[in-house]
Amino acid sequence: MGYYAVIDGREYLIPGDVIISNENLFVRYLQSVGEKKYLDISAIKKDGRYDLLYGFYRHIKYSLETDAINMTELGRYNKVDKSFDPLVAFMKIKNILNKNEQKINEYLESDKIDMAYQKLDESLRYLFELGEKMIENDEFGNNKTK
Repeated sequence: MGYYAVIDGREYLIPGDVIISNENLFVRYLQSVGEKKYLDISAIKKDGRYDLLYGFYRHIKYSLETDAINMTELGRYNKVDKSFDPLVAFMKIKNILNKNEQKINEYLESDKIDMAYQKLDESLRYLFELGEKMIENDEFGNNKTK
């Protein structure tokens, strides 16, 4: 059983190693709905804990980058989509993520926290969608994002 996050109404699986490295965040903001467990991102925002949410984002980014490198090096990355290369896919979104991080800093400096959260949500969405594609295409089906 995994932990999930909901962004813009869509549910995403959170990488397991990110949960371990953000244990305090999950202890405080974990919400159970039926048998599923969710990180309550809206509660984090409501509490004004941008720092916690940004740290969570950074862990996901580094986790997926590591997984993308490992999957590509091991050649276990195109089970479903024969043209999929996780490292190439990560590098494509990395530029977008870096630009979003610059925008986020600009928004925070000008006290536009809502706009910073929107950019952070967008970045999280990119990462979660890549993570899903990596899981789907993992030749061995046992990478750490499951």
